[in-house]
Amino acid sequence: MSASDFVSELRGIVGATKDVAVEDELRESTSCLSTYEHFKDYCCNKAFEVIGDDNQYKRYFSQCKENADAWAIKVHTGVQQVMSDIKTVQAMVETLQTQGKDKLYRLCLEVMTSSAPPVRRKNGWFICSISGARSDMCVEVGRQGKDSFSIVVHQKFSPFILYLWFCCKIEHIVKNQVRVWVGRQDTDEVDQLCRLFQEDDALVQRWYSIFCCSVSHVKLSILMESRSHTVGIS
Repeated sequence: MSASDFVSELRGIVGATKDVAVEDELRESTSCLSTYEHFKDYCCNKAFEVIGDDNQYKRYFSQCKENADAWAIKVHTGVQQVMSDIKTVQAMVETLQTQGKDKLYRLCLEVMTSSAPPVRRKNGWFICSISGARSDMCVEVGRQGKDSFSIVVHQKFSPFILYLWFCCKIEHIVKNQVRVWVGRQDTDEVDQLCRLFQEDDALVQRWYSIFCCSVSHVKLSILMESRSHTVGIS
């Protein structure tokens, strides 16, 4: 599955998961703290690395930040906030190990380190590695190649897995999507491409909607799992 197909699939999942009823206190404590402005600044920063010369832009941005240029400080703040949300999710995943939920923790590690969307549908009957239940509705989570690895789980875990991957691989996804976006433009002028990307709110808004749902869903799922004696992740 390509990153573009993955994003399209997640947009369909968002509608099915964002309205799940939870206590207000839980929803507030597991919400995404990055605003749209934070996220857009993050995306613009990553997009400019793709559109221009990566190292040259990074040096320019670093110099502007050291000079306390207002735009660079604003972008840096956005990048730091998005990274903070990601680190919070990663820290919550680590709590699974301390709670003795080793299978779930191992699954999360595989998802977070996978270079490609980690879910592939399986045909036939399989035993879910997390719940131990036998089902003909399973997916395979893993990676191919030299260090191949595979875990088969019930498809009800798919939203959690896909959201976790989107959240932890957001930089990879944004840069991949920006390359696709650049290929569709009628210009190759760096300044013009940067301006056009900054004006494409609809594109960034779609990513932001998925990112917010990803952060909230993963944090809420892990929190509910920590309070449960059964597997509550979904």
